[in-house]
Amino acid sequence: MDAAYSVDDRLAFSTCHALAKREGMLLGASTGAITAAALADARRFKAPQTMLLLNPDRGDRYLETVYNADWIGEQGLTILENADLVSAIQNLVPVPLNVVCRSHV
Repeated sequence: MDAAYSVDDRLAFSTCHALAKREGMLLGASTGAITAAALADARRFKAPQTMLLLNPDRGDRYLETVYNADWIGEQGLTILENADLVSAIQNLVPVPLNVVCRSHV
């Protein structure tokens, strides 16, 4: 493992919404988190890299939650858009790997 990131629900859900709007991809919350972490991680490299993301879920299972504005509001969350979303992704920092590895022992 090269890096690990902690992505909260607001960022994961916001990334899902952005992917749906911009790319037409209806994906689940885990995939939103994975994508946000991959975008943050890509900044570590100067040269282009190939990244493989395993997307464990699809979005149709989340129509009443992640993609439901009323539910999002009930959870006290807001969906980040545009520059706010980009900034949140850019502010992600890797979790120290010794912390990640130790928690799985």
